[in-house]
Amino acid sequence: MFLFLAVHGGKHSWSSLKWLCDLAEFIRSNPELDWPRLFKRAEALGAGRTCRLGIYLAAELMQAEVPSSVVCAVREDAQVRRLAQEVRQRIQETRDVDPIEGQIFNLRLKERFRDKVRYVFLQCTQYSGEEERFLPLPSTLSFIYIFVRPIWLLRRYGFSVLKRMVR
Repeated sequence: MFLFLAVHGGKHSWSSLKWLCDLAEFIRSNPELDWPRLFKRAEALGAGRTCRLGIYLAAELMQAEVPSSVVCAVREDAQVRRLAQEVRQRIQETRDVDPIEGQIFNLRLKERFRDKVRYVFLQCTQYSGEEERFLPLPSTLSFIYIFVRPIWLLRRYGFSVLKRMVR
């Protein structure tokens, strides 16, 4: 359940405080969590940073009682500290995550190169329905949308995505 809550919150860039509250409450309700096993499972799934960020936010913002050794281990990841600062700032400003910001946030949560490549590939080829408005095709040719999506993304967002990723 912990992994599910952390991955779900991370997927949505922790844009809703209720997801962070859920994770903090889960930690409070399960004081005997096997932290080493949890970290091992998260790493195996490629969700290590996502879980570390969830723990960091739950401990810092919700005062979840996380063992100090776990908090110290979580704080060692500089990317987690940067992402947590972004989440904290967004919460303080009470602003929503724009779609591009959310995609970049999710990409930065990925640690393994193969996970980053897979994520970008899926985002560039996943059908959303917007492509039909860009280029209406008969249903028999709908398989072509996998090639249309990258073009549609470039047309809609241009190179601003690349600029934002580099900063």
